[in-house]
Amino acid sequence: MIFMPTDEDLDKLTYFELLVEKNKIVDYLKHFEDDIEMKDPDWRYNPGPDVRYQEYLDYLGRLAPKLAKAFNAEYEWGEKNIDDYYKEMEKHKKENFKNAQSDILDR
Repeated sequence: MIFMPTDEDLDKLTYFELLVEKNKIVDYLKHFEDDIEMKDPDWRYNPGPDVRYQEYLDYLGRLAPKLAKAFNAEYEWGEKNIDDYYKEMEKHKKENFKNAQSDILDR
């Protein structure tokens, strides 16, 4: 289960940290949507994946505006520019997102 921080905790995160959190949620949602035959062992537990799916959709709805706000604050209005964005994203390819996912919001 993904730990869902408060809005105050989310407001303290950088754009990259929010992006990692968003990717965790999207990965779970995709996993649920692809498990058509309900093979995941989580189906044996309550709440089931369907309940977590709904919760994660709600969480994604809370996260999206914060992600946009952080992007604008850092890259559009802040000291970074769009070239910095592409350089940073290149530096943090998919494997870095996977490594960072486990520890970003465990503070």
